[in-house]
Amino acid sequence: MDRDYYRIKECLGLSDKIFQSGTINRGAQLGFKCMEDMFSVPLGYPLYMYAHPHAGKTTFKYEMLMTFSEFYGWKHVLFDCETGNRNEITRKLIEVKAGGDLHKHWNNQITEQQYFEAQTWVNEHFIIVDPGDRMYKLDEFYEEVDRVEDDLGEKIHTFSGDPFNAFKHAKGRMMHDEYLNETLLKHRAQCKSRQRLGIMVVHCRDQQLITDKASGMQFYPPPTPRDIQWGQEWFRLGMMMLSIWQPPSLPGNETEWNERQISIDKRKPEGVASPYCKDFRARLYYDVKRKRYYELDEITGEKLFAFDYLRKQTKSITPNEDFDSELF
Repeated sequence: MDRDYYRIKECLGLSDKIFQSGTINRGAQLGFKCMEDMFSVPLGYPLYMYAHPHAGKTTFKYEMLMTFSEFYGWKHVLFDCETGNRNEITRKLIEVKAGGDLHKHWNNQITEQQYFEAQTWVNEHFIIVDPGDRMYKLDEFYEEVDRVEDDLGEKIHTFSGDPFNAFKHAKGRMMHDEYLNETLLKHRAQCKSRQRLGIMVVHCRDQQLITDKASGMQFYPPPTPRDIQWGQEWFRLGMMMLSIWQPPSLPGNETEWNERQISIDKRKPEGVASPYCKDFRARLYYDVKRKRYYELDEITGEKLFAFDYLRKQTKSITPNEDFDSELF
């Protein structure tokens, strides 16, 4: 019978590697200087993203996936119910990659060459799961992701469900927290089984609006993991947790309308973030025309897109796809 216990001397592979190299592996970079120390994304683990409505959950997810493909060659499987059907998702991906619109309505139409180059590139890196009118169970989604990899004979690096409540959940007689506990553990195991990043986009539950006394403006506070429905379970079992917040522009504390604050609320395993990082909140801005995020250079005020920042790096930006799997 196989055993599930190990002596320490049987588990020294990772320790030897770290000690001999003097380094610890990090995951894929998101491409922004302001986020370099606070966050990186390894394969083999889940990532949970959450925000209040219209804060930019899906646009930031596409930002990450595009960057991962542009610089690491990663390939992705999407189940994005709220973006639309497979044709609507395709249009969105092409526009994000090309950095413009397919239509002329906002005088931002891409060229014919950009259109064909973008659709070719998107076809290479993205696969869309669209079951039509049939509701998908999570197990069916996992099976379909495996089928994609097996049928195409290509490595699938990430899979994402957007949102979590679009799946059919049958908890039977289990309490809600018991079902969620089991579901999140299964999701984590699915990520590890074939070394994939498993992104799950989650809605916040009803947050209490805050009213600014001076202006009367109402706005949502920054979301926390406990603002997710049954958030304690998400927070307890989550490995990487990321929230997005659109801050209000209040009198005396004006912010740009396109500003988004990205907070890394949980960062595991070791190596995802620097232990010396003190601030895990990044300030990014969404370019509506290019459909990508950028940061502002602290000295020059120059817009720095992930593409521009990573291209300027002289050091290696290739992550280890196994990412210290022994830590799991």
